[in-house]
Amino acid sequence: MTAPRTAEEQARVFQTFIDLPSHKLFGLKLISFGDGQSRLSFDTDGAALVPGGYVHGGVSSLLMEPAAMTALVTQLAADKWTVTSASEYRMLRAVPKGAEAILEGRVVRIGRHLAHVDAALTVNGVPHVEGRYVKSIIPA
Repeated sequence: MTAPRTAEEQARVFQTFIDLPSHKLFGLKLISFGDGQSRLSFDTDGAALVPGGYVHGGVSSLLMEPAAMTALVTQLAADKWTVTSASEYRMLRAVPKGAEAILEGRVVRIGRHLAHVDAALTVNGVPHVEGRYVKSIIPA
């Protein structure tokens, strides 16, 4: 089995994801990553909002995906990649305009072909959205 990517290699991969047009549109930022966990943030104004001043649920779920992926890549062998097989979300509370939204990913378990990752969107430490992912592990 190939060793995991180095921290520098991981940072380059993650920057590629941060630079995707949809992620840039919402100001996605990487805060930290390592050991099966990640923390990101995004802008909760402008393009992210629906009438009424809350973040669109689709934006929340779109941006939780990179949190899950980032957490998983910290533990994935360098010759492997991951794609989502299944995802589910629980919208617990509306995310208000201007809130400091934190996205966190956490690897639950990794097998040979599948990985399970949890993600959460919190505001001031309070859960607003929860996500669960089943990720297929494929050759890089």
